[in-house]
Amino acid sequence: MNKTTPLYTASEVEERTGIAANTLRQWERRYGIPNPSRAANGYRLYSQNDLECIQFIQAHIENGVTVSRAVELLKQKQDPGTPQSPDNEHTKVVQDLVEACLKSDQNRASQLINYASISFTVEEVLLKVIEPTLTYMGEMWAQGHITVAEEHQATAFLRGRIQILLDLLGQPLEGPKVMVACAPGEYHEIGPLMISVLLRKRGVQVHYIGANTPLDDLIRYTHAHSGHAILLSLGLAADTQLLRRHAEELKQLDIPVIMGGALLNAEPALAEEFGGTYLGADTLQAVEQMVQILEGGV
Repeated sequence: MNKTTPLYTASEVEERTGIAANTLRQWERRYGIPNPSRAANGYRLYSQNDLECIQFIQAHIENGVTVSRAVELLKQKQDPGTPQSPDNEHTKVVQDLVEACLKSDQNRASQLINYASISFTVEEVLLKVIEPTLTYMGEMWAQGHITVAEEHQATAFLRGRIQILLDLLGQPLEGPKVMVACAPGEYHEIGPLMISVLLRKRGVQVHYIGANTPLDDLIRYTHAHSGHAILLSLGLAADTQLLRRHAEELKQLDIPVIMGGALLNAEPALAEEFGGTYLGADTLQAVEQMVQILEGGV
């Protein structure tokens, strides 16, 4: 038996990865990945290679990369020894930060973030240093080069640094109020925290609520604090049944409900089904669109 041997049914792959079977079929049709075999009864059977490909893509989209880009990276079969940064100017910082995270050297990692904060804009620190570092750590985990604990430790450290950036900006005294939260079942906070920083930097009063937020409570909180918009992050673990159940309530709100995250990067049409609006996978473009929406509605 080798890595190409058909082993897993679609339901078993869904259980192991959290990726819905219908999403896997969409990826198969659009990108040719995964590439399952067929059993005698016509059902799909996935190999260990298929499973690793799915986990690779999953790790990327959890960190805000689009599915198509994740597939490109998979096909390129990048050398895991060379983390990729979107801009060569920042590559050395990313490489050193990855090394510090892999060694659990938080003192060195803090020095690098401090250096980046002095040398680069807030946008660059978030999107050209922290995000590529997290993406690379996710790749390392997906390829089996590091453990879940090591990946979680790095993520927790970097999440804390993003929170510090948010706190240092302070809450604007005026401006539109946005309630930022993760959908029920969703615990990945990096994306919404980054957007919270970028919105606050643009004069938006951000109420960051956090992970796994019950929708009833979010709606009540928004009313109580006279919110002008809701930003809801939907990762792959988001509870889609609860979202569908509350879709009508969200649609009836007289404020914009903006949705983003890995789930919608993979299936953008779900936003409308859940009662929201999807602004795309590009973080800066989404932030600028949100600001325009808020300025038009306040």
